[in-house]
Amino acid sequence: RFDWCGNYQGGFCPVRSQDSYFHLNLEGQAAYHERWNYAGDYREASAVVHRDGRATHIDRAGNLLHGKWFQDLDVFHKGLARARDLDGWMHIDELGHPKYNRRFQVVEPFYNGQARVQCWNGSWQVINELAETVVEIASAREVDAFAAVSADLVGFWKTQTLCAAVELGLFEALPGNLESV
Repeated sequence: RFDWCGNYQGGFCPVRSQDSYFHLNLEGQAAYHERWNYAGDYREASAVVHRDGRATHIDRAGNLLHGKWFQDLDVFHKGLARARDLDGWMHIDELGHPKYNRRFQVVEPFYNGQARVQCWNGSWQVINELAETVVEIASAREVDAFAAVSADLVGFWKTQTLCAAVELGLFEALPGNLESV
């Protein structure tokens, strides 16, 4: 009857039928009429759904919870959800509002008022719910200047070598051709 079936969470089960996702209620009936590109599990009375490359939350009746759309989104955990906009990852409240202004490369859910995040410079921090750094747990990856210059020089000379080989006709002088390879 369905192409795919998830598990019941919070009284609802996500299913896929004819390339569309929706939720079943405990009676096995469609919980609402809307269809989505993807629908996840319910948690804390809402679920994440995707349409046209964006994600939002819906309530138990299938209505948009806050009407805000994100690049990616997670379920709520203790009233906050991980969300990604064009600037990066953050945490949002149940109204879809960012909890703070900072954006990160990676965020984990809050646990007892703190979350582990990865900053854009590669460092890992623990932040509080105001996005203030509580502790830095891994510093930014420092670029080895010598290694960076060395890699650039190797790339330059590889290109120059290939250019010279073409100009001198070395590839034509090699035995064999495309048909024999």
